[in-house]
Amino acid sequence: MTPSKLLTFLFCLFFFQSFWGGSTCMGGLSPDAVFERHKQEITTRKSSSFDGFTFALGHASAIKPNPSSLERARHKAKVRAKGNIFSGVSIDTSSWPDSILDSKVGQRLIKALHSIMQGKASVVGLQTVFERCYEQRCMVIVAAPSSGVKDGTKLSWETSLAVMDKAFSRRAPWLPLYDYLEICTPAQINEVVDLLGEKVGEKFGIAAGSVLAGKPINGPALLWKQGKRLSPEKVSSLGQQDLWQLLALDPYDPVVLYFLGKSFDEQGRYRIASILYSRGTTWFIDPEFNKKCRRAARFRVNHLILAEVEPSLPDEHLRQTVITQFSQSHDLPPGIAKLVVHSNGTLPLSDATPGRNSLYEMDEKDIALAIESNPTAASFAKAAEFFLNRKEVFAALPFAYQAARMNDQFVDLKKKVEGQMLTD
Repeated sequence: MTPSKLLTFLFCLFFFQSFWGGSTCMGGLSPDAVFERHKQEITTRKSSSFDGFTFALGHASAIKPNPSSLERARHKAKVRAKGNIFSGVSIDTSSWPDSILDSKVGQRLIKALHSIMQGKASVVGLQTVFERCYEQRCMVIVAAPSSGVKDGTKLSWETSLAVMDKAFSRRAPWLPLYDYLEICTPAQINEVVDLLGEKVGEKFGIAAGSVLAGKPINGPALLWKQGKRLSPEKVSSLGQQDLWQLLALDPYDPVVLYFLGKSFDEQGRYRIASILYSRGTTWFIDPEFNKKCRRAARFRVNHLILAEVEPSLPDEHLRQTVITQFSQSHDLPPGIAKLVVHSNGTLPLSDATPGRNSLYEMDEKDIALAIESNPTAASFAKAAEFFLNRKEVFAALPFAYQAARMNDQFVDLKKKVEGQMLTD
């Protein structure tokens, strides 16, 4: 063998050993030969390995049966095949919390981490061994020496969190926000909840987003103004999307929040479920479901992190006394004023600049109308003063509570009414 031929032979040997895991120019198995030998298995699996080679399959469909559309489908199938060559990469889940590992959130997190690892992975000697389009369906199979497939860094639980934190800071859509809330650190929860509140508000209505974020409602919601609430039987039959939409119409309703929280519980999204349950303790309009929400929220707090739950619910006996005393002397139409009475001044409504209507020199029959048209803290305070001047302390109490809840400047009025109640 001449020196030039020897040099050519050695170069050929080096090239194929580097890229084909030991195949040589002199009759070693090629990926095409291995593919022909194991075609049935390779064409039915997303990823497989035979005789030192790793094979991966990709599919894609063309929108139209024309050459340009088929070419795009072929390219897409090839991209998917390249991604699938890493589908066998394992993730270290030994240190994962059971609450995540055993849930659907964990499954989605693993899928997201695989995508990230594929992005960090590399492959040497990749080639296409098969591609075919039949009608509008294209299939591509790629192969590479198994020794040349280098997966990304194996991710522990701590590393996984760091990767997702970085993605969240860049607003990268690796994981749905509902799922990211389940794994983020306690210090990040408020930021994630606020962002979720914005997303929910954009999709279902501003009031629904305000509830999730724990903010008072800016202006009376539709069902509040109508004084209507759906029955638990009706609410329990609704799906998650419909429950969000209902929450925008009837914000902070404990029945809606209980079943909405339950729907997230069933998805393994326990943190947002806990937050929704805790929001169901805010408006004391339905003691049965207020207590159900409180029990559910406490259970989740004990098992996870989480949302703060009010230390105690309002006095149910006092609430019933207020309703009874008020109804004996007054008859309010359905609407904001009646909801304030029936929840003993706990309606989560934000204060606003007073309008033209006021309660000065108004008769009792005008109170409900004035509150409906101008539901500000000042209006509720005037209603409280109206009843207090008539020595109707229990009628004044819910309006004084509502005024103080909406604006701190009326705390003294609340104390005055409470003091009068104790002396009567």
